[in-house]
Amino acid sequence: MKSLYTLIILLIIYSSATGQAEFRDSTFNNNGIITYSSSTSISNLPNSTIIIQNDNKILHSTSSYYMGTSKLRRVHPNGIVDSTFSNDGVVSGSLSNFDDIALQSDNKIIWVQNNDSTFTLQRLHQNGDLDSTFGNNGLVSFPIQTTQAIAVTITCIKNIIIQNDDKILVGGIADYYSLLMRFNVNGTIDSTFGTNGQMDINSGQFQELIHNFEIQANGKIIITGEFGGDIFTARLDTSGHLDATFGTNGITIVPYSNYERARKIKFQSDGSIIIAAWSFDYTPMNEQLYNLIIRLTENGQFDASFGNNGFTIIPSIFNGEGTNDNLLIQPDDKIILCGDGCKMFRFHSNGNRDYNFGINGEIALPFNYIESVQLQSDNKFIVSGHGGHNIKRMFTERCLNFLKLIQM
Repeated sequence: MKSLYTLIILLIIYSSATGQAEFRDSTFNNNGIITYSSSTSISNLPNSTIIIQNDNKILHSTSSYYMGTSKLRRVHPNGIVDSTFSNDGVVSGSLSNFDDIALQSDNKIIWVQNNDSTFTLQRLHQNGDLDSTFGNNGLVSFPIQTTQAIAVTITCIKNIIIQNDDKILVGGIADYYSLLMRFNVNGTIDSTFGTNGQMDINSGQFQELIHNFEIQANGKIIITGEFGGDIFTARLDTSGHLDATFGTNGITIVPYSNYERARKIKFQSDGSIIIAAWSFDYTPMNEQLYNLIIRLTENGQFDASFGNNGFTIIPSIFNGEGTNDNLLIQPDDKIILCGDGCKMFRFHSNGNRDYNFGINGEIALPFNYIESVQLQSDNKFIVSGHGGHNIKRMFTERCLNFLKLIQM
């Protein structure tokens, strides 16, 4: 069965004749669409990640567990395939679960892929060739182990970040335990970080699962996820140990309902920490999923002035909006949230809905799940994701930042 990996760049244009929005930017490639084709099963859709280079070229990685493959592609800002990248615009990877990409200061590309018990770092030159000075001929393959010394059967590398000194942080989950590792610029493990290059903070009472992390301006590391069913955030110092000056002894726990999970974090210009999460409120007669945004101060204190008593809440129903957990902070500190249901929401910096964005503060896109969102230097969004379990399609859309659609 064929699956379309579709890269779509769309421009929001208001039509006074129809009162509707036209999204497609016909100047991008072939009428706004790039299509890639590959075989996959309906129930195992690929993951998708995008980053924008300094020259505005777009890197787009996709992976699918049961396809057993991962791909990294690059296109020019106008959507034309960049044939200078690995000769045909695409690099094939060897592992197939989650993947992520990041750029070092010299614009070399770090690409992480993983399967059940191993993850691989690759470093590529700008032309897509492996950098033989990194690891073993451009590759670092690392078997996952936790400091609990248990057998690892499930690996989920959530994201990678490049520090200012070009060291590489890799974080995620191993056998449902938190995992955070640091590598030197040349791909060797950084033994000065945590314990032999690895830090996890499991207390033994609960399993704290890292779903995302970011680096503050001071170099300290903010991690977020779930702790015993509550929103969990912690800060590590630059050596990979808990920073007791953050929250309570290095940790902030924010309960909301029955079960919560933090998914993404970003920083506002004053250092405040924005967390996108979801909450599952269940009773024998009712199940309700809520999308949440909360804000912590730079030092981990819950900010009750944000939203409504500290929470911005978007009710969601399964097979509706779902879990909107992709997060972006604009240069003006406004907050973009998107995910399941393929809706993009925008909020003011204080957590209130921005009704000047799209229609009533949201833009509906004709797909099912948004995997990644970035903002170009011209204030247009690049949004990547897939079409759901019955529409096997990858896509990226480009949208205007703040055009209000006037309803006729």
